[in-house]
Amino acid sequence: MALCAVLEFDTFPLPAGIQHIPPLDPAPRNSSRLETPRQPLNMPSPISSLTAQTVNFILGGFTFTILLLRLFASRFQPRGLDASFYLTLFSILVLTCRTMTTYFTLHLDTAADAILASETNHPFTTAQLSTVKTGTLFSLSNRALETTFWWTQSTVLLLLYRRLVSHLPWAHYAIILTWSLLATTYAAVLLAIFFECRPFWTYYQVSPDPGSCVRANVQTLIQCLSNIAIDVALTSVAVPLMFVRVHKTVQRVRIGALIALGLCCTVITCVRLAYIYAQGSLQATRSFWGGVQILVSGIVANAPVVYGSTKLWWRKGGRPGACEEAEGDQRTLWGGRTDAPPEEDVVWGGKDKGTPRLDMVSVTRSFAAVRGKGSDASTAQLA
Repeated sequence: MALCAVLEFDTFPLPAGIQHIPPLDPAPRNSSRLETPRQPLNMPSPISSLTAQTVNFILGGFTFTILLLRLFASRFQPRGLDASFYLTLFSILVLTCRTMTTYFTLHLDTAADAILASETNHPFTTAQLSTVKTGTLFSLSNRALETTFWWTQSTVLLLLYRRLVSHLPWAHYAIILTWSLLATTYAAVLLAIFFECRPFWTYYQVSPDPGSCVRANVQTLIQCLSNIAIDVALTSVAVPLMFVRVHKTVQRVRIGALIALGLCCTVITCVRLAYIYAQGSLQATRSFWGGVQILVSGIVANAPVVYGSTKLWWRKGGRPGACEEAEGDQRTLWGGRTDAPPEEDVVWGGKDKGTPRLDMVSVTRSFAAVRGKGSDASTAQLA
């Protein structure tokens, strides 16, 4: 009945003084309420370029400090100028270039940002579009530099683990496999960075929409999965160290802390991947989480040597080259012969001269040979 009343509304007499009732028009399609960005209900709030810029400068500063401390720590190592030292120098150079490219990328914007802005009814102005090509090229360089930094830190960490597990029979094969994984994944990520969009100029094309390649979804997925695979491989190399019988409880705790930091890298990689996909590959999101991952990887790769060198420096009275006073030919994370009988743990900080000990870094090949024969005599040497 109500429906009939509505349909016959025009037949009702109008009140006195009212000549006509205008029909109710629907809201215009271009009304202001439709101009708000369309976001999924569960999508996190976008990270602004200013926030990403600020966070990158802060986290980059912390990472620089860690790398410089690592270089300074070489003064208190018997063999400071080894591969890890030069890789750290290279990392500082890469981080400097990455900081510069991040600034220009966030300042100039990219094609992915322009396309996403157009989809949310906030198209770029002509002035903004004029800088998209340059910003996109900086973005590609930035991705390559970030990848290089992460893989360099993984290499430093692998060099560390190689010296810790060299006395174990399976270590040689595990290290070779990890080296192969590093090389293969690095090449795969670089190829994805520069060849996901073909032809190349579609990287900075805004209209017509070149497709999803400008968002670098494939490259991001390959990069994050490669990071996770490397973290798992490095953790697999380190975990057995916690169960070697010559290790004390304190040493197990320290190794466990190192493994936990490595797992943090995996967690951050997963969060970074989720945010990038959820926010349409916004450059600010990429730069923000890239800076976080750079800091964590720098801590994981360099903290053990910085800590051990600081501890030794303190015990030796703060004199440069203090570790060189140790008797014999020491084996450290910075180099040294694998067949020389060491006297101190230069990673976690060993005891003073005169109280030698065999620990997770000081295990020699002669000790490993004794273990292989089933002898327990060497365990009596533990301090």
